[in-house]
Amino acid sequence: MMQKRRLSPNEKMYLTFEKNYNSFMINRVVEGTGYIDLEAFQKAVDEVAKKFPESRFKLEGNYWIDSKINPKVIKINRADIGKDFKELMQRKIDLTKEIACQIYYLEEYNKTTIIFRTHHGVMDGKGQGIWISAIFKELNNLTIQEFLSQKRDVDLLNEGGTKKDSDIVTLGNYAPIKDRNSYEIISPISKKMVIDGKVVALTSKIIGAIHQLSEDKTSRFIVTRDIREKFTSEQLNTGNLSLPMYLQVSDNDWNKINLELMKMILTNKDIIYSPKEYFVFDKFPIYILKLGLKYTVSKYNRQKKSAVSAVISNLGKINLEDYKTASFSPNEVYALPVITPLVPLSFIITEQEDKIILTIGYYERNYCDNVIDKYLEALKNKILNRGRIELVGNSYVKKIDIFEKIFEKSNANSRLSLTDKEVFTYKDIFKRVEIVAEYLKNCGVGKGDTVSISTKRDASYLISVLACIKIGATFIPIDPDYPKERIEYIKENSKSKVLLESLDDILSNNKVESLEDIGKFEKYNSDDVVYIIYTSGSTGKPKGVEITYGTLCNYISNCIEKYEIDEKTIFGFFTSISFDLSITAIFTTLVVGGQIEFFSEKITPLTLKNIFENSKMNSVKMTPTHLEIMSKYNIEKDKFKLVIVGGEQLKVSTATKTQEILGENCKIVNEYGPTEATVGCIYHIFDKNKRYVSEGLPIGKPLDHIDVYLDIDLDENIGELFIGGDCLARGYFNLTGKKSPSSIGGAMNCPIVF
Repeated sequence: MMQKRRLSPNEKMYLTFEKNYNSFMINRVVEGTGYIDLEAFQKAVDEVAKKFPESRFKLEGNYWIDSKINPKVIKINRADIGKDFKELMQRKIDLTKEIACQIYYLEEYNKTTIIFRTHHGVMDGKGQGIWISAIFKELNNLTIQEFLSQKRDVDLLNEGGTKKDSDIVTLGNYAPIKDRNSYEIISPISKKMVIDGKVVALTSKIIGAIHQLSEDKTSRFIVTRDIREKFTSEQLNTGNLSLPMYLQVSDNDWNKINLELMKMILTNKDIIYSPKEYFVFDKFPIYILKLGLKYTVSKYNRQKKSAVSAVISNLGKINLEDYKTASFSPNEVYALPVITPLVPLSFIITEQEDKIILTIGYYERNYCDNVIDKYLEALKNKILNRGRIELVGNSYVKKIDIFEKIFEKSNANSRLSLTDKEVFTYKDIFKRVEIVAEYLKNCGVGKGDTVSISTKRDASYLISVLACIKIGATFIPIDPDYPKERIEYIKENSKSKVLLESLDDILSNNKVESLEDIGKFEKYNSDDVVYIIYTSGSTGKPKGVEITYGTLCNYISNCIEKYEIDEKTIFGFFTSISFDLSITAIFTTLVVGGQIEFFSEKITPLTLKNIFENSKMNSVKMTPTHLEIMSKYNIEKDKFKLVIVGGEQLKVSTATKTQEILGENCKIVNEYGPTEATVGCIYHIFDKNKRYVSEGLPIGKPLDHIDVYLDIDLDENIGELFIGGDCLARGYFNLTGKKSPSSIGGAMNCPIVF
């Protein structure tokens, strides 16, 4: 069994780089759930070390020596890793005093992270993978394959490699990202990007994408090649058997790049080496190499030159089952790049069954965080052949403090609420708000507490909402027609202190003592939650979406200005109180001093006919289905001034017919937005004179202070819509009552998107 190994020229080069610059440790990260007993873990590492003595190597002169000291499993804290693995990637090992392999174990509340660290001079990525696999096999009592060869990379190349007389390493002005801050060689850092699904010829597509995003006419790459496949298994081991293969690219077409890569591999261009360069690193001592390398790197950094555009390493397919034990289940396995001077970017590809993890390494001061984030987003789109359309919302609409405007009208004698049986003025409503607000306070409800509202669709709902706002509580609308079990679930899940179902007893048994405070209310901050709407729960238990005051103010302010809602507005309210369509009707009307016409009866085609033909409303928000039904009724022309449509696709033919029936003065708005984007975030006003290219009416452009991004798969002609800006819900009030983020992903100008 191998006890010592002479340094190869490549290994000596790595050590020289490390002496001058950063760590050359390879870090493989395994993230999962569960745990591994540390005593059993250490025992498995000790057993494997007997068969893989490289894991015990220390440096002694020009040799790796088996120290007989086994790698240690070390329990660490999150701070030991640092943000973007910064602390970890900077941590060197004194190889004359410590062995070249370590294992870090981090156990957190909901995740366990294991980091296997091996020095690049002792093992390459493939060799490290063999060693790690052996440890997990030992933990699972499986047979371990041994590799007894002492062959180094240079030994294999001398036997079967391709010699090249000229230098392999040349310098040029390669710049994959133009927006570079500095050429300082400090603080290596790494970021991770996940691509769902499988991507064929991924290395070639990454190379093509990097070249396309650069402004260089020619790009140069190192593609690290595991040369084990070129030689017989008897010659192999877990040592450093990866070589750099240099590829020059001047074409964006990944198909051509892929053919060139395959041609190079088949013609053994991946095992080319320069005896001249190897002689230098083999014969000169490290302290001489260190001085020469420092001078050379410093010189070319001043000239802003690089050896290549990027280094690409592909670890290949990772089978998560190889990292599993009886008590630990892995979710992700990936590696952190080793950062090298004169190389702007380093990439490592790790392929799993259902996704690809791409890690990018660079020196922190060379690029700003937002530059790298934008670059990775653009790179991902190029790899997947996706285009991006960005629509940045205007900032013309001035956001109104809507509750201030609403409570200013508390003493007004103008009409607010009407049904076919009764009419209430603003003052009538706010008197009742005082009574219900006092009742809620007596029940222990205060600012930030939750109140479920499951009243009829009439003035009692409006009073309940305003009473919650007055005392700073969060209201949860629940359709009274929901099954009792669903109502109870929402009440319990939202931790509501009170469920308001009828106000009859509350209003009849209490009186307003004074109207002195009728216009006062608890002030809301921008990020205070005003209401929580529970989703339908079609994919499981319903989740409560938390809408804040700031995003509500932005939405209502946009509606009032863009849809021309004013004091003459009479908004019809006949949809479920659990749908956020109701939010538009209530709050726009209250702010401008208009009226709300409630329809509490069960909605059927017959009642809808009566509503549209005989009601006083002139504005309404509804679904395209309602609109198609409405077109069959005998509605007075020019009765309606505003129809907002949402919830389903609106057809051009439906909008055209509706415009003919309601008259030219009626504004028809197609509004789009998930509940998580505060009712609506994108709108289009129908124009009967416009020629639309498809049967589906466009959803349009974003409201002010909102940005949207459409990522399109150019092969499939389908895409994803990302929404950001002043519209996103604060989060989900989840099943355990804890708050969790409602937004996902990342976009160009928004820190979070949905």
